[in-house]
Amino acid sequence: MTADNGDGVSGTNVNRRTVLGAAGKATVGAAALGATTGSAAADGSYTRHEHGGLEYTKYVPGAVDGSDAVPLVVMLHGCTQDADDFAAGTGMNEVADENEFVVLYPEQSSGRHYNDCWQWFNDRNTTWGRGEAAIIAGMVDEVKSEHNIDDGEVYAAGLSAGGAMVPNLVVEYADVFSAAGVHSGLEYDAVEDENSGLLAMTQCTAKDPQEAGTRAYDRMEEFGITDAVPTIVFHGTDDTTVYPCNGEQAAEQATQTNDLAYNDADDDAIDYDPDETYTDCSAPKCAAVSEFHDPDGRSLVEYWEVDGLGHAWAGGDSAGSYTDPDGPDASREMWAFFSNGATDPGDDDPVAEASADPNPAAPGESITFDASNSSHPDGAIESYEWDFDDGTAATGETVTHSYDSTGTRTVELRITGTDGATATDTVTLDVIEDGFDGYCGTDDNYSHVDAGRAWTDGSYAYAEGSDENMGLYNVFETSRLKETSPGYFELVESCDG
Repeated sequence: MTADNGDGVSGTNVNRRTVLGAAGKATVGAAALGATTGSAAADGSYTRHEHGGLEYTKYVPGAVDGSDAVPLVVMLHGCTQDADDFAAGTGMNEVADENEFVVLYPEQSSGRHYNDCWQWFNDRNTTWGRGEAAIIAGMVDEVKSEHNIDDGEVYAAGLSAGGAMVPNLVVEYADVFSAAGVHSGLEYDAVEDENSGLLAMTQCTAKDPQEAGTRAYDRMEEFGITDAVPTIVFHGTDDTTVYPCNGEQAAEQATQTNDLAYNDADDDAIDYDPDETYTDCSAPKCAAVSEFHDPDGRSLVEYWEVDGLGHAWAGGDSAGSYTDPDGPDASREMWAFFSNGATDPGDDDPVAEASADPNPAAPGESITFDASNSSHPDGAIESYEWDFDDGTAATGETVTHSYDSTGTRTVELRITGTDGATATDTVTLDVIEDGFDGYCGTDDNYSHVDAGRAWTDGSYAYAEGSDENMGLYNVFETSRLKETSPGYFELVESCDG
């Protein structure tokens, strides 16, 4: 997702946001990161790391010494960009210096996508426990293990492909992220493949944003996390790469999700009729701002439509690519929104987490079902209830069970806290004869994809499940794949052993 910036538009009005937009402007221009050097602001630490096969950079302000828990902002770059470029263009490290929070910049690899795009357009990379979404969540866990991070103040923001990834990330990992910033992106689960994604970028997704908002809430409910997801959306009126209608859809989807999260009812307690509108002209290019409040008066969704802005980070620094310094300062506006309006995910609710070992299992084999990773932030867990999907049940944190016949079972765990709050989780178990004997063989990459053993981003083929890069998606390049568990394929040198 790349394009030129729009032409300049002047404005003279000033409103309550002006001080946020103007504060530190000179600092951003003077101390922005170099896009090629990756150097940090003077008093901070800017370091490079690896997790899950991808690299990331981390910025820790000098004032953050670990004595107090601080927020974490995860920044997802757009196509053709990298972490250093995005840090330079957004100036988020300077905002972190001013407000004492840590910044994490995951970096996409050309091995996963030829154009360095986050793969927001397929479920293999946007759903819980899979692909890039899982890797990014793992990076968050790694940073939290090294620094004193406030669990209730972890935020995700992104531009273009990164912006399109954010709504999926905060829904699938609603227990991790407290709020979302979507810049020049799309709504939750907008499409199912890359070609549809390219079409949606210019024609908008065919998925109704109200229905998308409901699906997002339903997905969160599966994990027992149904708190609000405050969301701020930025989009330019002159964006010809990701058309402005996508920003409108992202904002409307977020209002629907938050409407359901407010009281578990689709009653328009929060609807797509703005509660407050105003014009922000703190920069030459003005923004029409719409706020959507809950019945308690909190602004849970904001939509900033920037006049004359192309496909670029508003108020960004020209040291980075795809920025427009003449727009309102999106980095500071997002931080102001995050720090003023975000809520602690799962603050009042327990979180259920179930596992089964071994999986797959043979008939008659003893299987251990474990709920020890479940938690309750505000109290103790009083009971653990298991439904084994065969007419039997058990209670206890860790239990054993076996099945007489083969088949796929969906085992449900329900936990109840001492305060009466409940949460559920499921684990899918395959019961098969004599261990697992899956596919193993060599074929061209096109045939692997056609048979469902692999998937493609249009240029490269990736093993289904493991997401290993198999090389170019064509009939000339061949790969040997082994199905090590149902639907999970790995590259292997031999089918023996």
